[in-house]
Amino acid sequence: AAFKNQLQTDNQTEQRERREYETGELYWTRIAAFAAIVFSFLSIVLSGLTLVVLDKTLEVYRGQAEMMRVTERAYVYARPMTVTDFEPNKAPTIQINLDNKGLTPAYGLTLRSWAAIGIYPVSFEKLQNIEQHLSLSTLPTEMTVFPNIANMNQFETLPIQLSDTIAAIKDGTDRIYVWGHVAYTDAYRRRRFRNFCFMFGGKGWEANTFNACPYHNDAN
Repeated sequence: AAFKNQLQTDNQTEQRERREYETGELYWTRIAAFAAIVFSFLSIVLSGLTLVVLDKTLEVYRGQAEMMRVTERAYVYARPMTVTDFEPNKAPTIQINLDNKGLTPAYGLTLRSWAAIGIYPVSFEKLQNIEQHLSLSTLPTEMTVFPNIANMNQFETLPIQLSDTIAAIKDGTDRIYVWGHVAYTDAYRRRRFRNFCFMFGGKGWEANTFNACPYHNDAN
């Protein structure tokens, strides 16, 4: 009987210890699962913050790169300088300077320019449709224009035969219009253009005095 009682007691103790062990194991399993969930959540949050920081860093980098392109790229300006041989029965010569005011060269530059005599004022549409343009000038080959080095381009117009035409230009009734298109590639491989339009003539006229037209002066 004593042995039987001892056996029952041992069985009860073993069952109690097993229940306590299983309860403890379940408790720590739950703790571990909860910790894993918290760790996963924190990892996701940290990854999100890392992506945000990386995106902001890339945004700053892109902004700096764009600012570098803006400040260091080529900026080409076309500017008529003088008109020579402005006399009856002579062909006036117009000088156009190409200046790169940027910090890097302008590559593959092309220039097309026209000159015509027209009444003042005249719209650009009518200017383009003047039947007798004095000239069309193009660069013979593509060229590279380096920063702060003036590149002179001269072209000769058709002769102005009438002295009355010269008088009209000088007194401001007519103008010599010079306009054109410059295209080039900057150091960042972006194609750029500049349109220009200037006019010579008017009271107090001098061969090296010109004014910008109110149109066709734009660039990208």
